[in-house]
Amino acid sequence: MLLCSAGVLVMTFWVVRLRFDRPTAVLTVCMLGVNETFYRYGYQVLTDMPFLLGLMLLLLGSELLHRRGSRVWPGAALVALAVLVMAVFRSVVLTVLVAAVLGGVFRVIRGPGWVRYVGVTFVGLCALIAMRLAIGGEVLMRDEVRVLGLLTDSSWADNLHRVFMENGLVLLTEHLPEAVFAVDFGRFVGLPLGLILVWIGLALFRVRPLWGALVVVFLVQWLFFVTTKRYVLVLLPLLAIGWWRIGLWAEGRVSPAVARWMVLGLLALWFGPNLVRVGCFIRGQRSRPFLAQYEDGQYAALKLVADELVSIAEPGDVILADPAPQLTYYTGLPVFGPATLPTFGPKRAQSVQRMRNAKRILLVGPVQDKLNERIRQLKLRQVRVLRIVPTPMYDRQVGYKILQMRMRSIDWERYRLRKQSHLSPGRPGNSVSGRGAAQQGDRQPDEQAGESEQPDDQTR
Repeated sequence: MLLCSAGVLVMTFWVVRLRFDRPTAVLTVCMLGVNETFYRYGYQVLTDMPFLLGLMLLLLGSELLHRRGSRVWPGAALVALAVLVMAVFRSVVLTVLVAAVLGGVFRVIRGPGWVRYVGVTFVGLCALIAMRLAIGGEVLMRDEVRVLGLLTDSSWADNLHRVFMENGLVLLTEHLPEAVFAVDFGRFVGLPLGLILVWIGLALFRVRPLWGALVVVFLVQWLFFVTTKRYVLVLLPLLAIGWWRIGLWAEGRVSPAVARWMVLGLLALWFGPNLVRVGCFIRGQRSRPFLAQYEDGQYAALKLVADELVSIAEPGDVILADPAPQLTYYTGLPVFGPATLPTFGPKRAQSVQRMRNAKRILLVGPVQDKLNERIRQLKLRQVRVLRIVPTPMYDRQVGYKILQMRMRSIDWERYRLRKQSHLSPGRPGNSVSGRGAAQQGDRQPDEQAGESEQPDDQTR
């Protein structure tokens, strides 16, 4: 990850150097390098930093294609390499290609020089489709199919409520300002800063259409689907450029003294909080015991839980926990969490079969909301408490329990058919008199099992 971070800084320097000048490129690299979000995720094994490296390769190839008199093949080769890198690590490479198409449309509207750009974009899109067909036999990946299904199954009212009242408010007031300035300003201060960041991102259309298009498509994607602070990492180089351009915009509109103070204020707001948070992060990385400081100590007792799991687990057991990746690392055993235990779509049958074939089902509590939803959908109930794990005083969890669960014996095919017939609009038994009879004769399996079969409160 550190090599990817260094590569991103190098690519950012050359992208800005080709478009502006060397001092601006040095300043942009410094702004990106001290950013707490960028610094933090350079130490975590996630796909975001390699994806950002591929995106910066794409922007560098685009800059080479913009240079008049230059050959086409160096820029086209960088674009092809960038698409390959992004496609390997994240499925949102389609979002980048949509931005490339949008940037091409903008260039067509603005004037000449668009043929080469549109041609390279079309070749990149065809190469991605061919690669996916050759490897998996499908154009869309599972996450993309689920996203399209979520959009088409929801009404416009639900989508608009999610965009403006839920995701949009959280994005503008929390994730976007905190990812850029490393401070949670609250709604009253975070909302104006979030709107300013959106404005400077949209203003990049005047610099390069592709840059502005990337900001637009990622913001639209985050408005429809829940995002986190680390997802904003992909736009940090562009937001750093846009933040510096506020000072350039002020130079020709206010007096030199006011413009000078504005530039100093902009740089202080960017560098000040980020440098403080980076210093706290470095101190936390070197603190002992490390887990007592990392992420407010929420993973402090996982090593103890992992030791207990290793002593309890037997071959054929299925272990459920959240967080699952950390316990998988500490135990060396496959631990299933919300992301690896799908209960919808074509993978649902695999989860059900895995529970049925398990010798024992072990659950590590306390259980988070997403995993608790999987437990309800898979009809799991508590059998007994196997072990109570004492936690260190600095762990913010009250305590951990290792529970043994079992799966209810349910005829899933019969349950599905009954549920479909019960919800069908033209069913004769949907009358008032027929509904009472239907409730007596067509009770769902979880109702037949009785309310006592619900998961125990200790698993919640």
